[in-house]
Amino acid sequence: AKRRALESRGAVVRALPALASGRVSLHRVLRALAAEGVNRVLVEGGSMVAGEFLREGLVDRLHLFVAPKAIGRGKDLFEGLGGVPIERALRLSIEGTRRAGEDLEIRLVRRG
Repeated sequence: AKRRALESRGAVVRALPALASGRVSLHRVLRALAAEGVNRVLVEGGSMVAGEFLREGLVDRLHLFVAPKAIGRGKDLFEGLGGVPIERALRLSIEGTRRAGEDLEIRLVRRG
């Protein structure tokens, strides 16, 4: 029913087999998209999805948005990434910054 509802609104839905964890392999998702001619993907799925993409080495560029609000303790920025030793940290360079309304956008690109 969900698939039909999405397709009735013009979405293209592709089913991929799940891993033992119940999740779908991100590498398989990206290969399937590439087979359809997609070579750029915007990932906006929250800290768990972002952490998975980072852990799998599938990130070339990050756009971080910082809001000028202090709310105390929150979620990890990249939940699921875990504590990566500094020698295995993803190396990034700051490409630029800009204001986005009240927020600050920091554009980072992968080094190497």
